Amino acid sequence: MTVSCVIPTHRRPEFLRLAIGSVAGQTLKPDEIVVVSDVSDPEARLACVEAQRGIDIPIHYHEYSDEGGGASQSRNYGARRAEGKILGFLDDDDIWRPDYLRCAVERLHASHSQLVVTWLAEFLDDVVYDGASIAEDLPPSASAAMNPGATGSNVILPAHVFWEIGGYDVDLLVKNDTDFLYRFLQAGYKYAVVSERLVLQRRHRSGQLTQKSTKRAIGTEMYLMKHRSSLSREDIRTLRRSVHHIKSHSEPQFVARLYHTVRLGFYYTPIEMVQVARNRGLIARLRG
Repeated sequence: MTVSCVIPTHRRPEFLRLAIGSVAGQTLKPDEIVVVSDVSDPEARLACVEAQRGIDIPIHYHEYSDEGGGASQSRNYGARRAEGKILGFLDDDDIWRPDYLRCAVERLHASHSQLVVTWLAEFLDDVVYDGASIAEDLPPSASAAMNPGATGSNVILPAHVFWEIGGYDVDLLVKNDTDFLYRFLQAGYKYAVVSERLVLQRRHRSGQLTQKSTKRAIGTEMYLMKHRSSLSREDIRTLRRSVHHIKSHSEPQFVARLYHTVRLGFYYTPIEMVQVARNRGLIARLRG
């Protein structure tokens, strides 16, 4: 079956070159690479042109005017224009190791599942360490509040399944990966796992959406509202705790940070609070 790799990008041409290079270096080549930018980006276009000179895989570069959907909108946009029967996604700052696509596609065919998730490694500069290791056969409830390890870089699935689920939710500011897997499992689909760390997820010193920011807190609240009717009390507690934890760092005023730090007490057990204070130094960060 034909395979398309969709890469959403946003003004990071230096990372984009590395991402494309990792796709070009696969032991099983995709049939095409679809790069999607949500802004006019001459440097990203140039990166694709330069990469095309050295590889036989067609690279299709697209630009569109972002309507607020971010990476989700770009993934959906690329998926609509992809011709492959199988879709693989790669964020522009992440890397596929050479055997990733071959192992994922082989696992998809052998398992007769509708999606394959591969274990992650994370890296910062030259340091590489273990990332998320999703387990097999998780029920929907296991992915309701926290992502067990399926991101925009380590899943492949048939295109028709992607669209049956509805693609990525462009209205969610964050947790779109969690939302996608949750809806996938709620629909009764099955996934399989490649238990090798064949995807490198880049960690950033700054500017990463998964860091503590007001935007992430708002996005988490939106996710909670969307799925509230199907969430357990523990899921709701986890998500509300996450919101207050983020705001205890991101709010610009000390009083607001203090308020959200106090509110955390309603969503942690005493033992959990002691552990958080010990491991993360909440008081030191609050005063800083």
